[in-house]
Amino acid sequence: MYRHLSIVVKLKRPKMIEFLKIKSIDPAVDAYPLMDTPVTIMTLIFLYLMTVFQAGPKYMANRKPFQLKPVLALYNLFQVFSCIYIIIKLHEQGLSFKNTWKCIPTTKVHDDVWYARLNTFSFILFVKAAEFLETVFFVLRKKQNQVSLLHVYHHISTLLLFWWNFKTSADIMEVFIIQINCYVHVIMYFYYFLALYEPLQNVLKKVKPFITAVQMIQFVLIFGHVAVALWPSCAVDKFAFLPHLPNICLIFYMFYQFFVNSYTKIPEVDEYPLMSSPAPILVMTAIYLFVVLKLGPAYMEKRKPYDLRKFLIFYNLFQICACYWAAAKFTELGFSFRNTWQCIPSKLEVNENWRGKMKVGMFLLFVRGIEVVETLCFVLRKKQNQVTFLHIYHHISVFWLLWLTIKISAGDMELFVMVLNLYVHVVMYIYYFLALFKPMQMILRPIKPAITIMQMTQFVLMFGHVVTALKPSCHVNKTLFYSFLPNVVIIFYLFYDFYKKAYNNKKAAQLEKCVQMKTLINCNNNNNINNVKLEGKTQ
Repeated sequence: MYRHLSIVVKLKRPKMIEFLKIKSIDPAVDAYPLMDTPVTIMTLIFLYLMTVFQAGPKYMANRKPFQLKPVLALYNLFQVFSCIYIIIKLHEQGLSFKNTWKCIPTTKVHDDVWYARLNTFSFILFVKAAEFLETVFFVLRKKQNQVSLLHVYHHISTLLLFWWNFKTSADIMEVFIIQINCYVHVIMYFYYFLALYEPLQNVLKKVKPFITAVQMIQFVLIFGHVAVALWPSCAVDKFAFLPHLPNICLIFYMFYQFFVNSYTKIPEVDEYPLMSSPAPILVMTAIYLFVVLKLGPAYMEKRKPYDLRKFLIFYNLFQICACYWAAAKFTELGFSFRNTWQCIPSKLEVNENWRGKMKVGMFLLFVRGIEVVETLCFVLRKKQNQVTFLHIYHHISVFWLLWLTIKISAGDMELFVMVLNLYVHVVMYIYYFLALFKPMQMILRPIKPAITIMQMTQFVLMFGHVVTALKPSCHVNKTLFYSFLPNVVIIFYLFYDFYKKAYNNKKAAQLEKCVQMKTLINCNNNNNINNVKLEGKTQ
């Protein structure tokens, strides 16, 4: 009986292995360690979980904690130099941060550079697998409380997602995720290395929240990069990027919860709507993206554009009044532009002034939430070309950063960013309101570039304000301002890129002139510019 059973097993085993195999992007990938089938990597993860949750704690139950300082010093230095090596190799293989927000189509040509990248990928996989040792060190030092869900999930998801990308794509756009993670890891492991020495521990305690903030910022940047890759017009392997999206949201949420619980907490904030958890905001963001990118265009495919002029008149008037009222209320509560370039230390005191700011902040969050209507109007008016990455990223990032400001600080220095944006929006929505009336359109057309310049100017002012807040001598919640910094740079670049294409482009300028002169047909015939499209947030 057993002899027959063994024969069956021998016959079935090759088929089982064949079934478990995932097709590689190139046969050369399968030759690397751990890359032939997912069985090996899953076995490694299983052994890791068994060690850190079962075998390890059992082994340490009746033993004293191990003193691993020399081992940890060597391990942290290994991680620092490994990440620096990876950054250098990826740079040599053609990766540049200039392409962060650009779509780089998948190439089917596997040249020498591509095969060299596989060698780098194999080393990265080894480094990511080696990170499992960190959890083992916690167990051996009897710090089981640090073997948290966040810690374990982060290590496993990072390894699995990288394995998946290595196996199925190894594309240039995925390399950005690795590179930014390596930069963060250089900072992080160097901090861990220094923190092993007692004389530095008190100094470094103040830096600890910054390390978590840097990790969260990387997830925001990665989210933006993945969004570019998943954009319908970007010709990349979307199946390779899709698993990143829910993972980034989940890991950001877990890091955020850790940050709030560990470094800053105002219990009364949780009593306000939407403020107890970022989960509702995540759901709202997901619904917004699904409606404006999938459901809306599908619904409008065989329908005529809606005439929403009357609604837009009402909407713009609402935004003008709402933004002006909020700016006026913040001024009543102590805000002044005279303090723009001055440091105002944070005072997290729950008093009437703080409650007043919270109420206005919550009203402003409601107003920013309503702004998604603008994208929906583009969809319903069949202006899908105006549902650009800039437009969507701007709305989502402003909403999220406002929510984060209310949640963890709402100090006087943070108000500058809100109030400046409110005044810019008052001017902007007055322009949109007037542009809805045909007699005004020809008059307002030359002003259109000035609106974009005004928006870019606000980002320059915000950048200066954020730099003031980040000075070592300024005692404010720096984590929040570190979140502002990359966003201000990104959004300025996106607006500048739009301005350059829309107004500095010769063909676009010629088309604009033709429109003003009402000779568009003649211009199209003579200059062949009928395909030029001016993108922007026009209503």
